[in-house]
Amino acid sequence: MANSIERCLEAALTAPFFFGQVLVQKIMTGCFVLSHRDDESVDQLQTFRNAEDAIEIAKYDDAGNYRPLKTAPNLRHGWRLELDTLEELIRALDYFYPGRLAVFAAWKRDQLQTTSLRETLDRQSGMYRVAAKISDSQIDDLVADFCRSNGGCLRTILWKRDVDGAIASTKLPNEKLPGTVQSADRRMPESGEGRMIIRARTVVTMDGAPIDNGAVAVSGNKIVDVGKFDGIKTRNAGEIVDLGEQALLPGLINAHCHLDYTCLRGKIAPQKAFTDWIRVINAEKAKLSPKDYLASINEGFAEARRFGTTTIANLTAFPDLVPQITSPIRTWWFAELIDVRARDRASEIVDLAIESLKCAQNWGLAPHALFTASKNLYKRCQEIAGRANVLLTTHLAESSEEMEMFHNASGPLYEFLKGIGRPMDDCGNETPLQLFIGAHGVRALPRWIVAHLNELTKSDFELLEKSNIKFHVVHSPRSHDYFKHNQFPFEQLHSLGFNICLGTDSLATNESLSLFDEMRAFQKEFAGVSSEEVLRMITVNPAMALHEENMLGRIRPGFHADLIAVQCTEGDNPFDQIVGFDGSVDWIMVNGKM
Repeated sequence: MANSIERCLEAALTAPFFFGQVLVQKIMTGCFVLSHRDDESVDQLQTFRNAEDAIEIAKYDDAGNYRPLKTAPNLRHGWRLELDTLEELIRALDYFYPGRLAVFAAWKRDQLQTTSLRETLDRQSGMYRVAAKISDSQIDDLVADFCRSNGGCLRTILWKRDVDGAIASTKLPNEKLPGTVQSADRRMPESGEGRMIIRARTVVTMDGAPIDNGAVAVSGNKIVDVGKFDGIKTRNAGEIVDLGEQALLPGLINAHCHLDYTCLRGKIAPQKAFTDWIRVINAEKAKLSPKDYLASINEGFAEARRFGTTTIANLTAFPDLVPQITSPIRTWWFAELIDVRARDRASEIVDLAIESLKCAQNWGLAPHALFTASKNLYKRCQEIAGRANVLLTTHLAESSEEMEMFHNASGPLYEFLKGIGRPMDDCGNETPLQLFIGAHGVRALPRWIVAHLNELTKSDFELLEKSNIKFHVVHSPRSHDYFKHNQFPFEQLHSLGFNICLGTDSLATNESLSLFDEMRAFQKEFAGVSSEEVLRMITVNPAMALHEENMLGRIRPGFHADLIAVQCTEGDNPFDQIVGFDGSVDWIMVNGKM
């Protein structure tokens, strides 16, 4: 835990930041200066130089009253604490706010699980059951009153109002809502670490209306300020990059991709049956060597970045190649796992994949599909995910042949898999969705990113509605069209509150790795969905699916500096222009680097 705390602090120290009521600054000498956030411009402060001095500073408020609750907003003023090392900084902050650094580190590592207020209220029983009847507007007022920082509690609110991800209260300032450590809104001294100011005709933050003549200030790998260009210039000093007549927006997130098969673009014509396609791609894959797959993955990364993708959820059938690859964009590596011909080796297959993925910063597991991965393999993946706090993804209910196999114990896919020796005792009773939910249980489902979900019956929708089951869903419009699958049930899933994302799938079934192309294909099928909502499917929504909604998918202080810019003229709706953009992205920033 100590090392993770150090890493989190080092990342935050790229700019001055607030930790509760404490302003933390790293000065040119490499030392650290702490003061009350209200005393930033005060010259005459009592100076302390030992971490343990924080104990006495935090003990009493300005009136000399003892402070039993250290997160109360009544830390005394008039002091300055100078510290030489990161270790001393950690001790001092822990004295000011006991245990909060450990919580912060757990949150940054995505190991801090939160429960929505609605879920908590729904668990109440007896005389407290009436609490569940509170309306959304009443929650809005209640949270704003009791959780405010001025007189309430300093803690940032990480939990949501409900499972749909609604914020706790619209009446609280941004500093109370999910993000990272709040950046100090101040002008950087000329001698301090420089910032970059990126100006554009409009800044599309995905956090409200676009900001005309907007700008974003970046320090290190983080966004530190967002707003009108004149205001950003006033509050920040640094190099100005003027993008001209362009829209600056969050980097795009591809929620489902197989870069392994970039080299198969245009090589497999659409087949009459899904099972026929499986046979053909297996034959094509048999011709490829590990060197071919390495080249294919690297080529795919380059293309994805060229089209504005800064984060990708990539499923690879060859996790042993991951240590040899340096990704140019933020990557979640999911090991795609199949044991259809080796069901007695399920645990071994998972464990070998994990050993290869350990070098990756972000990784997860992807049992391929119900028809190719055994129940034991799914179970092993779920056990690992719970223990290692990683995400899971799978293909589910993709084709009519999959539905026919499981529900009716018949059809081409059924006969094909039976012919290669797969046990078929799970066929003939339930739909793919029913089998999936029955195997994993409701509590584990938020970890899952489910691709496709094209084939759902009336009883499936009834199950989803009655059980209030939620997981993340990825639709790949152009790959869907390639297979001529039945229509993706967007309206029904959206009305049930599912988080729906877009992905490109692989180039074995697609023409490009452009998420702009996917947005236009989606709008062609669902013309009633606004361009703003479609853009959310490749920014905000996949960030939620990756459990990175506090760091990705928006332009907000504290978020990763993953940004792109596309041409945008005055007058027309910027969201429509973004969705209509057709070409390569000329300006891109990933993790603060252009």
